[in-house]
Amino acid sequence: EPTAQRVTLDEASEIIGVDIPAPTYLPKGYAIQEIYMENSTVMLLISNKEIEKRLITQPSDDDVQQWYEFKCEMTMSIRWYSDGGVPVRLPVDKVVINEDTGFLQDRGDHRTLWWNCHPDPDEPGMFELVLSANKWVSVDELVKIAESLSVDF
Repeated sequence: EPTAQRVTLDEASEIIGVDIPAPTYLPKGYAIQEIYMENSTVMLLISNKEIEKRLITQPSDDDVQQWYEFKCEMTMSIRWYSDGGVPVRLPVDKVVINEDTGFLQDRGDHRTLWWNCHPDPDEPGMFELVLSANKWVSVDELVKIAESLSVDF
């Protein structure tokens, strides 16, 4: 969304009030290129080259809608639910991520891996994580990226 704020992980952590997890492993040559935040969702744009973005403007009957369209090899959406949220449960393939369950969706030209992370089992807060990548990234590689999340809980 055009209202998303470009931030660092430290800035996003400070705004949300909890350390934002980020992958410590990415395929060779890949890096987190840009980070955006809107409400309690942080979006990591991950690529091995500069991210191509363009603003799309579409008039509607009573307003004008705008959004960014971007070309990026991978994205990771990290949403914080301070009250615990609802755990992800999808009727798709299951994978194991650090002894937890993740859900893998095949979306034609890309794959999406969904899972939850509870920073403190004694507290209600929960992250919902969504890692999307082009199909050249294998399922094993997606799981390896997911298992590499680093944050001090």
